[in-house]
Amino acid sequence: MFFILLFTETALSVWEKLQNYPVWLIIPYIIGITLIAFLGSRLLLRTLKPTPQKIQTHTIDQAPEQRQQHIAEKIQQAQSKGVDTQAVEVELQTLVTRQKDKEIYISLFGSISSGKSSLINAFLPESKVSVDPRGGTTSEITYYQWQQKVGEQIILTDLPGLQQTGQQDDDWIKQETQRAHIVIYLCEGDLTRDQYNEIQSLIALNKPLIVAINKIDLYSMNELQMIKQRLMEYFSDIKLLQVVTLQSGGTREVTKVYPDGREELVIRQLKPQTKELEVALNQYLELNRQQLDENRDTGFYHIAEQKLTSATDQFRQQKAQAIVQAYTKKAIAGALAAITPGSDILIQGYLGFHLVKELCQLYDVPATEMDIKKFIELASKHVGKTLPMILAFAGNILKAFPGIGTVGGSFFHAVAYGLIFESLGKSVASALTEQQSWQSTPTMQRFEENLSENMESRAQQMARLAFDIFAQKSNNK
Repeated sequence: MFFILLFTETALSVWEKLQNYPVWLIIPYIIGITLIAFLGSRLLLRTLKPTPQKIQTHTIDQAPEQRQQHIAEKIQQAQSKGVDTQAVEVELQTLVTRQKDKEIYISLFGSISSGKSSLINAFLPESKVSVDPRGGTTSEITYYQWQQKVGEQIILTDLPGLQQTGQQDDDWIKQETQRAHIVIYLCEGDLTRDQYNEIQSLIALNKPLIVAINKIDLYSMNELQMIKQRLMEYFSDIKLLQVVTLQSGGTREVTKVYPDGREELVIRQLKPQTKELEVALNQYLELNRQQLDENRDTGFYHIAEQKLTSATDQFRQQKAQAIVQAYTKKAIAGALAAITPGSDILIQGYLGFHLVKELCQLYDVPATEMDIKKFIELASKHVGKTLPMILAFAGNILKAFPGIGTVGGSFFHAVAYGLIFESLGKSVASALTEQQSWQSTPTMQRFEENLSENMESRAQQMARLAFDIFAQKSNNK
């Protein structure tokens, strides 16, 4: 109220004084005041209006030919180490087959019950794809031939809805969209956070993409226009992306009211409205065919790299587990064979050094001998502080094994060193998996944490292993 009164008083005072000046001075003054007020209000609205967060796109910095050569080299390297690359080779062979067939693949992608099967029926009425109002009728990937343009062989790919089965199947469905030339992403109205993330992963491949707002009968014209405008603003900086509206058909349950007041639930068939989508599709189909194929190839190479990484990780995990188990057995055998019970294998450094060295070689992580020796020294110092506690714990565990606890102190040390080496190997392997480089401090922290984790059950396993090794040596003698 104070500022309103102050503004009114000032405005009236200025206007009264302006009456004493000539018209040629009053008019420019009024125009200047009006212009300043207009620009100020625009600036205020722009400041207060929330700006949509833009999706960050990632362009592929390699041409398809370079990427193909790069993957071939990585496959050869992986095979030389023993990695199973069959899934990667199948992926690349599928690409070769599609390159020869020269067909354009269009994937229908989206959440469960977004109208993908209904859209197939709208494009291909003779296909008679099953549609259920409850959703989730498509349980596998299905391909349909569609002669949309003369001389152009088009394959429509009907994909199961996301979140219909599980995460593993969702990944499998997303891979099929990466293999396509063009993707139609169906949604109902505005997008959820998960849907934005899904579209972002597609945008990253620079693939022609159509975001199709389906089931327009659920909205008024104004609501639909607002949703479409908001999505278009959000994706305004993204090339090869269009936002359209459509009605894929399908059915709706409606309440029919008779003149006598009776009500009845009936199923109403909805007429497909796909013209806007077909216009957008034709614009993409008129693009340079080489560009479409390169986008398709990029998707295949991306999947191949993912599968190669997954196969390599699985191979390393299995190999690392075998290495850790082998050195754990060596540590236990060494403790059982020690002339002086309590000989510190880690301080001697031989087994510990070679355990870490083999794991670094497995993960292709360069680490100098000096780095490894310093790490072993740090581990030995920590073990020196905790060894009495570990030995005492091992002694309590061995009491549960009749006859073993009275054999001698070497069994205590065998269990203790089994725990130590198992913890050391697992800590180094997990650190190398995550860091992809040698970092002593975080690896040492993992070792300290793992050493005391699930100690009782692990100590029982080490005791059984020590007993098996001792029995085997006794039999050999």
